[in-house]
Amino acid sequence: MKHILIVDDDLDIHALFKIHFKDLNLKLHFATNVEEALIHLEHDDIAFIFLDIIIGDNETSYRILKNSGDRPVFLMSSHITDVFCQRIVEKNINILDCLAKPFTKKEIVNLLSSYKGFEYGATKFNPNEEIHLVKGQGEDIGEESFHIDGFLEEDSGSELVRGTKEDLTEAVNIVSGENSESSDEHITIISGENSHINNREILKIKHLNELEELKSQGPLARTDEGYTRLMIAVFLEDLEEIKEALRDGEKIDNMCRGGYTALHFAVIKDQLEIVEYLLSKGAKLTVKDNDGREPLYFAIFRGNLEMAKTLIEAGAPLNRRVNGKTYLMIAVFKRNEVLFKYLLSKGIPLLIRDSNGFNVNYYLKKYKLEHYLLPESA
Repeated sequence: MKHILIVDDDLDIHALFKIHFKDLNLKLHFATNVEEALIHLEHDDIAFIFLDIIIGDNETSYRILKNSGDRPVFLMSSHITDVFCQRIVEKNINILDCLAKPFTKKEIVNLLSSYKGFEYGATKFNPNEEIHLVKGQGEDIGEESFHIDGFLEEDSGSELVRGTKEDLTEAVNIVSGENSESSDEHITIISGENSHINNREILKIKHLNELEELKSQGPLARTDEGYTRLMIAVFLEDLEEIKEALRDGEKIDNMCRGGYTALHFAVIKDQLEIVEYLLSKGAKLTVKDNDGREPLYFAIFRGNLEMAKTLIEAGAPLNRRVNGKTYLMIAVFKRNEVLFKYLLSKGIPLLIRDSNGFNVNYYLKKYKLEHYLLPESA
């Protein structure tokens, strides 16, 4: 199943995509702002991106394009002309085409069909091969970057594949190109035309290596990116390694550079069993990341009702705001009626106003979702 990301602050566009794609074998992810889009790009296997040029209060889509890696992008706007589309497609290799609003289901399906061979997706992995092949432009995964088939900017935690770069750090190797050199025998760099591995599998191998190295260094050790052994075990979704890390003295609430704890990461990765185990071991529900978000926010953002229930029943506070919005408002923006009704049943008030002076009733009316307040039919 292909995963499609739609980035637009107009919830009517979200609804349009839901209607058009309800009978197709596609998984849709929606974002109303840059921060939400970046979360999906970090943690979901997005094959295509439909991206509005202007998001929210005149915020451009530049940051999303910069972090989209080699994922193909279709730009959306009600002001796109053929001349503009041709010019921007020529300048940005990731942008395949443009979609003028309003559009029809046929136009969207035709776009996906026309560019079927361009989707970003997994390929078969042969672990017995000594050289693994990747091609593309780049992919950001968390705080680590793989810069592929292009130019690398200053980033000591990056790997460069089929590109050129002067003044490389010692943490970077180049393969495939003139005068290829290897500066670190512990780093495997990848290049070639017929890919047999995808970024997720590359990252898994990297995390397995990091896990073994951190084990040898003790409970205070961290990776170059600031991740603890416990966090790496969560990335690997390995409950036994998580248990072993805690037995060996890992601190359950340690934070990485972004302010995330192991619990944050487990929620983001939809790992309910791991979340329940971390909670049983005393993981704090109130630790905020660098943007002020507690684990419950990510459960609501991702529409994971069971995860939200687990966190709330464990004592997660409901009176938080993120960017001025209450959790109930976020459920409205994500158009998740079931989650909305659950949060409402837990006592989040309807009349609390956000930083713009609007309450939940305003947003329900704005997006024609007043039926969320109706009782369940018998």
